[in-house]
Amino acid sequence: MEADRKRVGRPRKAPAPGSRVSLGLKVTPDIKHRLDQAAQTSGRTQSQEAEHRLQQTFEREDLLSHVLELSYGSRLAGLTMLVAEAMWRAGSGSVVHSAIGRGETDDLRERMRDWANDPDAFDQAIQAAIVMLKWARPEVAPVEVADASAATQRSAEQLLHDVVHAPSILGPEDRVHRVRKLLGPIAERQTPSEERRGKRLQTVCGAGDLQVSNPKE
Repeated sequence: MEADRKRVGRPRKAPAPGSRVSLGLKVTPDIKHRLDQAAQTSGRTQSQEAEHRLQQTFEREDLLSHVLELSYGSRLAGLTMLVAEAMWRAGSGSVVHSAIGRGETDDLRERMRDWANDPDAFDQAIQAAIVMLKWARPEVAPVEVADASAATQRSAEQLLHDVVHAPSILGPEDRVHRVRKLLGPIAERQTPSEERRGKRLQTVCGAGDLQVSNPKE
């Protein structure tokens, strides 16, 4: 069978550290023109200029967390990024869900970028932010928010789950990884669903000798 055929020729080798690999890329004429001008000014080749500017975009992503940490300390910096991520997910998700429900599937990306101008989407973003803030509160508070849609609750739960459990399998460049690192001890808390599950177990079994295990153990 076709799927069972062995690859003909030499096996592919992993690129050596520091070596360059090919990257197929198509850009608009305007981008190419600007890239050519920048390469001419810097004395780099077009390929070197493109690589340099791609690298800068990744470095600038890290810059935000560094600036926030210098301004407010690591815990508040992490909390700020966590709330922002939750609001973006809830707000953009809300406008997409509404648009699809109305059968309006054109320009979904533009709708996502413009979610803050949609009152309903903004309300969901607010509720997502409240969920994050209540989760981070030193004394555990109920996190169910009456006005939050089911989609907002799921989005918030997923984000908190990623912050609490996923960093070990994510790269250091991931936004969730940076948020967890800044949050420090705050990120060791259980997610809202785990808190609710523990409370339900205590209600059913009695709080006397019940031990709710840490999900990380």
